[in-house]
Amino acid sequence: MKRRYALITAGAQGLGQAITRHLAAQQYTLHLTQLALPLLEAATPPDRIINLGDSACDRFEAHVMATPYHIAKLGVHVLTRSYAQLLMPKGITVNMISPGFLEKQCRQPTPATTRRASGEFS
Repeated sequence: MKRRYALITAGAQGLGQAITRHLAAQQYTLHLTQLALPLLEAATPPDRIINLGDSACDRFEAHVMATPYHIAKLGVHVLTRSYAQLLMPKGITVNMISPGFLEKQCRQPTPATTRRASGEFS
């Protein structure tokens, strides 16, 4: 039996909602960093920022099982590198931890866990 992927079956609205949901969650990285900057700059010695990535967010490649999530994590990767370059002269280090595959956390979705009753995809 062929596997059906959300990228093919979800339609634009379902995928758009999933991408929006993941990007909204990743905006907290940006907002918290902006709120913390005055405290980080005032710290002696200057403090550090550590963001959470995933095992493949530093590679631009297809991820058919978790496309919205991967798009959001690519954004965190770019944000981390940008802040690292901008804050380096102030002595603030910005890094990202990218854990590997966690089998129990990142299992392949089944039809029951992929599609919600309302038609949204997680």
